[in-house]
This record gives sequence, structure tokens and C-alpha cells, in this order.
Amino acid sequence: MIYCCETGRPAELHHVLTRKSRPDLIDEPWNLMPVSREIHGFIHQHGLTRSSKHFAGVKAWLLNEGWAYDPVMEKWWHEKATKRF
Repeated sequence: MIYCCETGRPAELHHVLTRKSRPDLIDEPWNLMPVSREIHGFIHQHGLTRSSKHFAGVKAWLLNEGWAYDPVMEKWWHEKATKRF
């Protein structure tokens, strides 16, 4: 079982880079964020940037997995993914 990076409750996996936009990266561990169903819905509704500001565990997971935040573009990016989103 996997657990949410924010709440510690059972989780589902959120693809940071979507399966549609980057099917080549869908199984990369750094692209699979474990989040509760409620937080998963929040991310899809409000976006990753706002979610990472609202949830400390989400931001910590991103940083721990090698994601970096670009304050000019206001987007998260990963060096193993060649395009920013």
C-alpha cells in the first residue's frame, strides 16, 4: 500500500507530468506523487503550483524527488524531463 505524502493516509498516484503529455515518463518514480483522493482532486482542480503552496507535504515530495520551481514561469520542472510545463 502507498501513503499520501501530505496526510499519511492511503493514497493514489498522481502523474505530475500527465500520461497524455509524456507517456514515456508515466512509470518514473519521480513523476508518481502519492496523494490522497481529496488532494488529488485539489491538484487537478487548482494546479500543481497552487497545491504545492497549500500543502507542505506536496512541496516537500516534489523537492525530494528532484523537482525545482521556476518562479519566473511559476511552474515546476524536472531535469529528467526536457520540456517544462
